[in-house]
Amino acid sequence: MRKLTFLVGFGAGYLLGTRDGRARYEQIVRSVREVKDNPAVQETAGVVQAQAMDFIAKAQEKVNAMAGGSIADKVAAYSNRSMADAAGSNGFVR
Repeated sequence: MRKLTFLVGFGAGYLLGTRDGRARYEQIVRSVREVKDNPAVQETAGVVQAQAMDFIAKAQEKVNAMAGGSIADKVAAYSNRSMADAAGSNGFVR
């Protein structure tokens, strides 16, 4: 990921800093389109996206398991408590 970020940054810097004119710009754009449209690049991007989605799903499952249920359920349960319950559980002794 760092290498990709570096290459994108380098390319953008070169593109913005170059004085080769419109012809060089068109050449760079054409090269980027060729890489982007390459079936191997598209396949790899699809695989990476699928792996990322799988990783996110597993992370959500672990967080939910550690929290003892869905965090959304806990937020909903907390917001549905009555004001009397909230006032009685503030930790102060009466």
